[in-house]
Amino acid sequence: MTTFERLESDMRNGCTQEVLRCDISNALLDANTTNKEIQQIFSFYGTRHLIDFSLLCQCVDTYAEQKRISNLLNALSTCALSLTNKIEADIQQYIFDLIISDNGYKRILGRRLWDDFAHSIFDYNLLSYPTESQLRFVISILQDIQSPETRLPRAFSMFNSISKDVRSMLKDASVLYVLNYYGTSKDIFYSQNYIPSEELELFEFFIKELASWFDIRRNCKEIDSNYLYPTLYDLSKREVARYFKEQFESIEQNSAPSFLNLLSNVQLGRGGGMRGQDGSIQPLSEFSCSVEIPMMLFSLTPLEEQNLNTYILADWSERNVNDEK
Repeated sequence: MTTFERLESDMRNGCTQEVLRCDISNALLDANTTNKEIQQIFSFYGTRHLIDFSLLCQCVDTYAEQKRISNLLNALSTCALSLTNKIEADIQQYIFDLIISDNGYKRILGRRLWDDFAHSIFDYNLLSYPTESQLRFVISILQDIQSPETRLPRAFSMFNSISKDVRSMLKDASVLYVLNYYGTSKDIFYSQNYIPSEELELFEFFIKELASWFDIRRNCKEIDSNYLYPTLYDLSKREVARYFKEQFESIEQNSAPSFLNLLSNVQLGRGGGMRGQDGSIQPLSEFSCSVEIPMMLFSLTPLEEQNLNTYILADWSERNVNDEK
């Protein structure tokens, strides 16, 4: 019997919470417990409310060592959110410690928790941390080029650091973010107040020059696919549309019945309306949403993507050892 099966058996038999806590710990820390089983333990209330902060920390250490954190981000984040009201200060410090950790997988989880807790009452006084911690935070929080709304406000506040090294690192590390999220980065940058510095002046100059570069690019027809390769561009769009149509048809044929089977087809009239039985046209309701994605990240070559992943998951302790040598 596996540790997870033992947990299920004891739950069915109505064992005490002390026994269940021991079973949960054994199952979560067992390398043979599958990711799906771990997610079930974290998501089911009957087991989730018995997981304390200490066990969560042990799980993070174990999953980081096993290099499986990336597949368990949702489960770990949900557990941390459930513990917020109980140990707010501990969770806040723990997130920061994860972000500046030597272990790349822990940094991934730290950034995920940072994004999930972005709108909470947590208040990080980042400028009060030692210079080394500030440097680690700047490098880590900007590593994977995600969630500019949650990362950049606190990152840009580090331009007020008394350390020139921190300000210089922030200036360099923010370049890729600005290139991928120019509009958002510019708005966030100019919405905050800063102490004048050489690094701040250089970064502001970069943002202004980039605006001119974008204007030139928009007016350059030679790099516009519609103008330069109209035939190939149209062909690629048709192929993409055909591919997705085939995928949806395949899913529809092979998938199990769903609520969509309860819906009936309607006839659309010219102009985008729904034709009624009497022939009248009723306008369709519409809704829209926008999702911000990095402008350049998805254009990376396989080698560039591999280098980025290596950079994100790098073990900083090994780098420190090499620097000392």
